[in-house]
Amino acid sequence: MITAANGSESGQTTNVLILTSCLYPPNLLRQRLAFKMMDRITQLVREEPDNSIKYTLLVAGDSIYADASAGLMDPTEPLERFELAYRRLRATPSWQQMSLVIHNRLHTIDDHEIIDNWEPSCKEIPDEADESSNPELMEQAKYHFLNFISPGAVDPHENKAVSKKLWGRRHIKGLNIFLLDTRTEREPRSAETTATAKMISEEQKSDVLTWLDDLHQKDVDLPGQIPVPKFIMSGSMLLPRRVSAAHVDNQECSALAYDSWDGYPNTRNTVLAHIAAKGIHNVIFLSGDEHLPSTTTIKLTNSDGTSTTAYSLHGSPLNAPFPFANSAPWAFLKQDQYTFATADNTDKYTAEVNTQFPSVGNGFLRIEVASERPSKILVEFVGDQDSESADLILSRELAQLA
Repeated sequence: MITAANGSESGQTTNVLILTSCLYPPNLLRQRLAFKMMDRITQLVREEPDNSIKYTLLVAGDSIYADASAGLMDPTEPLERFELAYRRLRATPSWQQMSLVIHNRLHTIDDHEIIDNWEPSCKEIPDEADESSNPELMEQAKYHFLNFISPGAVDPHENKAVSKKLWGRRHIKGLNIFLLDTRTEREPRSAETTATAKMISEEQKSDVLTWLDDLHQKDVDLPGQIPVPKFIMSGSMLLPRRVSAAHVDNQECSALAYDSWDGYPNTRNTVLAHIAAKGIHNVIFLSGDEHLPSTTTIKLTNSDGTSTTAYSLHGSPLNAPFPFANSAPWAFLKQDQYTFATADNTDKYTAEVNTQFPSVGNGFLRIEVASERPSKILVEFVGDQDSESADLILSRELAQLA
């Protein structure tokens, strides 16, 4: 188990992020197994001897499965489909005990809080029978999600959930985190639009890029100090790319087959190009949809040869009992190098991607940040089969704003 990096001795608070996702609801015979890793989180916090450590729980989507039976016996009424699922989760002793020891929680929404692979239809008149693109189903899911993460957030008599943002900036005990909504603001896709379809709205994109610029400017204003970590959490995994997404002749059209950032190359390229062009260091993407823990190093190189390194950390599922529903390491490129351009094709960049896949089973990711400007971040993949630790070495370099 990773120990605190002398947070109390230095007089600074050590922040620990617990990254979780994907809690498939168990039947009565599997309750203890299903909630085992939540109990492990509670035990970890209670046994921590250093009271200078502050914990934050990050839930990167799929905290419930509204479509647990894949459509065979799923409830159709929103109250039963969504609200009762959240109530059952809140009522479990494991969730209650974990909530007692970790008061601070941040959530992002993903597909199973709505329905598997939800995205808007590209049809002018959506097929009401197709729940996977039903906008009313998404609005109901969003309403109940909002009231789960913040009770009373939406007035039940004035269902304005659709207008409320599920994304934004968070500043937690010295850490800078941006919550991305990579699910409910997606643009409809077709074979003709996959090259330009957006995974997030223009407003959300503008805000996250401005947030990165603001933090980078603060780095510039403090020369000689290590650039701060910049955490961006979403349900969908940014990188690595799928083998099948990279090795096809028509990559743009093939994007239709993918639900993650692979399916929206324009959005991924825009975000990565912005980081590379501005030289924004120590950006760390967090996610949790694939049921496949991983650590990915992303080296972004401009046409002039300057480079920037970012990371993508993907956590384990809390409970994923069906192996056939889990992604496998062989489906992704462990080592990858590719070139991409901005939307207007004026600038080109190279991404060199290297990924490790810890084999730990169901679990969570513990991320320890010992100061506001650390030189490294300690990560530990804690699972029901094994645990693996690693250090993320953060960049000390600082490029000026472009």
